[in-house]
Amino acid sequence: MTDLMNPLRTDGEAIPTLVAMLKKELGVRIAKLVLSTDGATINKWIKGTVEPTANQKRLIYSAGYVINVLKAYVEPKELKLWMVSHSEYLYGIPAMELRHRPEDVQNAALNRVSRGEHHELLAAQLSEG
Repeated sequence: MTDLMNPLRTDGEAIPTLVAMLKKELGVRIAKLVLSTDGATINKWIKGTVEPTANQKRLIYSAGYVINVLKAYVEPKELKLWMVSHSEYLYGIPAMELRHRPEDVQNAALNRVSRGEHHELLAAQLSEG
């Protein structure tokens, strides 16, 4: 894992880049929900005019990690849907509750991609035969 995507990182160097990526990948509405803030604050973080608190930085890095894992394997529409849908892996909570259970949501994202397309193809083949 690169240091940029380290979900435990708390410095502010990559914050503008990560927040801009989250806004682009999730859209403003979902990004506001995931990051627990308003659109104006998101724009200030992107411009670097306001620095997030240490807890907000951890949330941004965790969200960046989850989104980068998912976007490598799933379509953008599915990524957004996954973030707001209830997850069996997370015992019914949606992944957008990242702020309360960051490690669980990161593991759920890894679980989603590890069971991705190949799992669905294998499951279809097993049910046929």
